[in-house]
Amino acid sequence: MSSPFAILRFSSFALLLIAGLANADPVTLKVIPGKPNYVQFTSVAPLETVVGHTDRISGTVLVDPENLTGNISAALTVEMGSLTTDNRIRDGHMRDHHLETGKFSTCQFVIKTLGSEAPKKLESGKPETFTIKGEFTCHGVTKDIQPTVTTIWNPDEKSLNVIATFEVLLADYSIPRPQFLVMKLDEKQSVTVKFTAQRE
Repeated sequence: MSSPFAILRFSSFALLLIAGLANADPVTLKVIPGKPNYVQFTSVAPLETVVGHTDRISGTVLVDPENLTGNISAALTVEMGSLTTDNRIRDGHMRDHHLETGKFSTCQFVIKTLGSEAPKKLESGKPETFTIKGEFTCHGVTKDIQPTVTTIWNPDEKSLNVIATFEVLLADYSIPRPQFLVMKLDEKQSVTVKFTAQRE
């Protein structure tokens, strides 16, 4: 039969363990440029659909998977001069005359808050889809945006897989609407961002 002291010691240990888990520190995860991470924009033009992409995305995510209601922060940067549509002439026009990458070399997204439908915690291996609110800076202009994200937390690898989607109106960021011969890009660009943030 267990002694009262043994039961007391076990109960104290369990309470300490639960308290430690409830107050786990956030983990800092890094996004490293290169595949399979990527940023892609899609424009449905009158005569063709134009897709641009780059894998030059980097950043930091600070998150406590056990408590998403606590502090969470993220900052991501995309090297705009690396965007390509697999058409050298079109890419030159896009970078020099529209995105002006010589002057505005990067775009940034900084998270502010999670949407109200976000889960309280991230379960291991379970996809979670919710909105986030943040500031997107492109072509020298900063706007509030609300991407939809799907995340998967992998505790064994201490990594977070993220797919985010949102739309960008060129006029909102003072970007001239590109026209190449008979082809014109749409005013609205659909953006997809996919990356894995992991412990260094």
